Amino acid sequence: MRNLPAVSGGSPSKVAGVSGQSLRHESAHKHVSGEAIYIDDMAVPANTLHAYVGLSEIAKGKIVSLNLDKVRSAPGVVDILTLDDVPGHTDIGPAFPGDPLMVHDRVEFFGQVMFAVAA
Repeated sequence: MRNLPAVSGGSPSKVAGVSGQSLRHESAHKHVSGEAIYIDDMAVPANTLHAYVGLSEIAKGKIVSLNLDKVRSAPGVVDILTLDDVPGHTDIGPAFPGDPLMVHDRVEFFGQVMFAVAA
């Protein structure tokens, strides 16, 4: 384990500045006073798209057909993507192949992504 230099003459919770003086977090006052604006406080910009993924409800099986007509016709839906719509490499295994981005013709586990919706 690496050895860190000791903090002299101050609280371990304070950050030392370049000149050795303690620095206050630039938005600390807003955080504790309720003035800070968080992402959930901001209005959503007009025409913002939201994404949702449809997940498999079975643990294993072969996909014979996938009818997404009701999803496609739902109010606000702009587009639906399946694995066939994704160009290029679709295996997202970080070290070894075998982790597909979405289901192609076989469901391999419960909750596997089957399609994505933009609405």
